[in-house]
Amino acid sequence: MNKILILAALSCSLSGQLAAQIPAASARYKATVIREAHAKGGLNAPVAMFAGQLQQESSWNPNAHSSVGAQGLAQFMTPTAQWISKVYPADLPGAASLDPNWSIRALVFYDFWIYQRLPMYQIQDENRWAAALSGFNGGLGFAQRDAKIGPCSLWWGCADSVDDGRTAANLAQNRQYPFKIIRVFEPRYRAAGWM
Repeated sequence: MNKILILAALSCSLSGQLAAQIPAASARYKATVIREAHAKGGLNAPVAMFAGQLQQESSWNPNAHSSVGAQGLAQFMTPTAQWISKVYPADLPGAASLDPNWSIRALVFYDFWIYQRLPMYQIQDENRWAAALSGFNGGLGFAQRDAKIGPCSLWWGCADSVDDGRTAANLAQNRQYPFKIIRVFEPRYRAAGWM
């Protein structure tokens, strides 16, 4: 057997193993995530990243509630859900965090909204998406402050060394959030065809 066939077989095996690691509940929302991501960001939208973020936020439970009041697939806090529905009133009428379709669309719109406000990070690069995810998790102000303190055009590595005034626990949790989504979950969804 030649080396190319062996590598292809190993690649298929690894892809199958990664795809098997995503929750079965995600299948119910796959078409919606793909549709919303492409509608907002075009065919190059990071669909697998959004899927990984939804897994991180709620493990695909549309009725998820956190101890601090976040709810739904995307775990929006009520004030954030109300705010984003006012920013995009035609696309996100009402603040319906427990509606899976609204929640998925709101997550995509909010991620792109944050992404657009972080031009200091490399454009069209996972560094900028990592910063946007950090902003979704901890607030846009912290993501922008991290860039100014750095100063960095790369989020990976640079953001880890920034002390932006948060507690050590909050900072560590916020730094782990993009890592888990982009480096752990996103490859699983890519392997499962979430593109």
